Amino acid sequence: MTLLDKGALRGRLASLRAAAHAAQPLAPLILAARPPRAALAGARLVGAYAPFGAEMDPRPLARRAQGLGARLALPRAPRPADAGPLAFHIWEEGDPLKRSSFGVLEPLEAAPPARPDLVLVPLLGFDRRGGRLGYGAGFFDRTLRSLRANGGVFALGLAYAAQEHAALPLEAHDEPLDAVVTEREWIPVAGGAP
Repeated sequence: MTLLDKGALRGRLASLRAAAHAAQPLAPLILAARPPRAALAGARLVGAYAPFGAEMDPRPLARRAQGLGARLALPRAPRPADAGPLAFHIWEEGDPLKRSSFGVLEPLEAAPPARPDLVLVPLLGFDRRGGRLGYGAGFFDRTLRSLRANGGVFALGLAYAAQEHAALPLEAHDEPLDAVVTEREWIPVAGGAP
């Protein structure tokens, strides 16, 4: 698949996600109940994200993980943008956030750094092999690679069921998800999830 084809696929999946987002305002609440307790109970620190646009809102699932004893962290993008992985920082409800140059809300630089053991991953599309299509900047691929090289992490994709694609075009740098959760189901990837 060429970059042009991948760009067209991103556009199609973004449209499907936007339509699902508009049609299903309760999807994040429904999704939060889908992961088995065992998938969340062992997490000490959950790397979430501030939802942007039509991304699946991770806050209900993050609150569920907090109820099981986890703390939360949010990412900050590296400067310059292609320099490395996202850096997670401890975040608690009410802590201030600032808008990055990408338009995404991030914790302040003074927030304590953190290393999550469960990362909630936004996406444009997914497949049942653990493939994920993002925006193309590689932030989450670099982040997951770095975390996996230093002790492991469980990568959980959050999506609307409409974002599923039969087989995404995967490249060598693409980091697989360990599971995906949608408003319809929990989708474990072979070897990745309880």
